[in-house]
Amino acid sequence: MTIICITGNSSHDLACVASQFMQAGMSAPLPLQRDPTLTLGTWHKRVCASALTGISTPDFGIQPSRLWEQLAVDLLLSNMDSPLWGWADTLSVPLLDFWAQIDSGIRFVLLCQTRAQSLMQLMQENADGTLDIAQTLTTWQHRHLAMLRFHWRHPTQSVLLWSDQAQLMPQRVVERLDQRGGVALDPTHSQSTQSAQSYDAVAMHIVAHI
Repeated sequence: MTIICITGNSSHDLACVASQFMQAGMSAPLPLQRDPTLTLGTWHKRVCASALTGISTPDFGIQPSRLWEQLAVDLLLSNMDSPLWGWADTLSVPLLDFWAQIDSGIRFVLLCQTRAQSLMQLMQENADGTLDIAQTLTTWQHRHLAMLRFHWRHPTQSVLLWSDQAQLMPQRVVERLDQRGGVALDPTHSQSTQSAQSYDAVAMHIVAHI
């Protein structure tokens, strides 16, 4: 069984890359067998929510309790019949060390953005002006520092990539991941994401100087 964890700063970018991986042969994760309402997505949300202690973002280095750890193992067991499967979730960033400890065979795709790209994307998604710029930059810093540190500690289990390049060159991403651990994806079926986000040059210039 081969498991792939795709994580990073942008839910939009993660969804695009996950779609490319599924075209190349990766299966979507199954829910808990005894409780179909518990998926890897809901597991991440509940674990991160339980780690909040009066602050707006969790500490980027969460160690789940024994209960949540056992449920994580149960979710892996629910997917043990899938030869190649994986998930994509921004909330996996603070849990990278946890997942690497749970199963040393998991391979990690870490997708990065520049600060300007992150701000621009969130501004487009929050056109009503509710975006908290200071919090966005803090989250960007925490996530990218966590991914960088993890990649340095686990260079053979992870690939660190610019998310826009990963969307435009999926075959090279699959090939790099295969070099890290024999992941049996077929890059010939992975198509470039034509909708990879592009931004107005003037707007990007302004955002880059905020």
